[in-house]
Amino acid sequence: MDGGKFIVISWPIYRWVCANSNNAQLYQETQLRTQTQYDRSGDAVRTADAEIARFQEILRQIEELRSEFDEIRRIGETIKSFRARDDGNRRSPPSIYTLTHRSGEAALVDELSGPGS
Repeated sequence: MDGGKFIVISWPIYRWVCANSNNAQLYQETQLRTQTQYDRSGDAVRTADAEIARFQEILRQIEELRSEFDEIRRIGETIKSFRARDDGNRRSPPSIYTLTHRSGEAALVDELSGPGS
């Protein structure tokens, strides 16, 4: 077989070998890129899950604070009502019977009958 015929016959075989070599190289490259993207997406999912958990914790803390603020508001309303009662007691006339001190002794006096009776 002369050199020209060998080249003509071997050229398609050479192209087939090169194509298969390229296919194997492309397959390996595709596998590597796919694994890299899979790892990246896994990292993104883990990061998103962590952020969701952090956000849920923040929401829980907000709800807890809201409850505490409601409790503080109720305590404030209770204090206001006590103050209003206390102010009302100071402004209203004394009850029918008051404890008075005469000569160091306590005596009950009916205030409706007037002073000195």
